[in-house]
Amino acid sequence: LEIPLPQGRADIRQRAVLDGVTYEFRLTYNLRLERWFFTLYDADGVVIVERLLCATDYPILRLVTDARAPAGILFFTDVSQSQTDPQDTDLQDLGTRVRLYYQEAE
Repeated sequence: LEIPLPQGRADIRQRAVLDGVTYEFRLTYNLRLERWFFTLYDADGVVIVERLLCATDYPILRLVTDARAPAGILFFTDVSQSQTDPQDTDLQDLGTRVRLYYQEAE
């Protein structure tokens, strides 16, 4: 499942239903570090995990132990095959070259 992300903004909030549960994602771009960071909220806006570094082809929530987190695998992938993390000063990488996907739990 691809989770669409808008481009051109340094602070993105997006809702998605994963495994029948509504979550909210926040993606923020840190200009000083030139990196994107990921925060996950439950449907009520309560933080589950915050400020995880966005890296490609790595399960974002791999080390998260909170039972409210989605059971499947949430990850960014580089569709250009350059295998680089999302880091762009024009804010166009995320959602175009680097996309967010979710693989449901089995």
